[in-house]
Amino acid sequence: MMGLAELVNSGRPAFDGCYRVLPVGGSMVIEFFDAATRQDLGTMKKVRILPYRSGMINQVTLGGQEAISGEFTGCVMTLFKKDGALTAGHVDTNTDTSQREAYAALMSASGNELVADYDTTGKLTSYPGVDGSTLLFCVATSSEVDHYFVSKSSLGVSKNIKANPMMGTSGGWQVRNEAVYTVL
Repeated sequence: MMGLAELVNSGRPAFDGCYRVLPVGGSMVIEFFDAATRQDLGTMKKVRILPYRSGMINQVTLGGQEAISGEFTGCVMTLFKKDGALTAGHVDTNTDTSQREAYAALMSASGNELVADYDTTGKLTSYPGVDGSTLLFCVATSSEVDHYFVSKSSLGVSKNIKANPMMGTSGGWQVRNEAVYTVL
């Protein structure tokens, strides 16, 4: 998976994303984008991007789409109905900023109904062959929360970058290191 690290680690509120599946060197690669930056959305598959946000439960209404979130090392991915609307959430469980109590209150609030959740606490240590690059991603569908173990690495990729004088960048092809996730 390429392009996903920048999106899920952005710290933004949830937003619309998209992806495409490409054959590359005998493997299939899933390349993710912020939907707001693409003009070719008709050729892409839609997905809601749910970044980790410290000290909160980042939420997004699914609206018939799936939601992807990560990098999980102990947080909870939840799927629930909020006043009838199917909603996904990434619950921060960091010791200093834990939202577990807020999550329990959210699930007991009137109008909310838990559909599924996946608590990633302790899951990495139980996975065979885990190392320092192993992480979890979760995908909320219309009825469940799926989880995927991934290995994170870095890859130099060529990208055609638009010039941005305000940021001091020139346009043209540039090689950049990009985080890549390999599903285990």
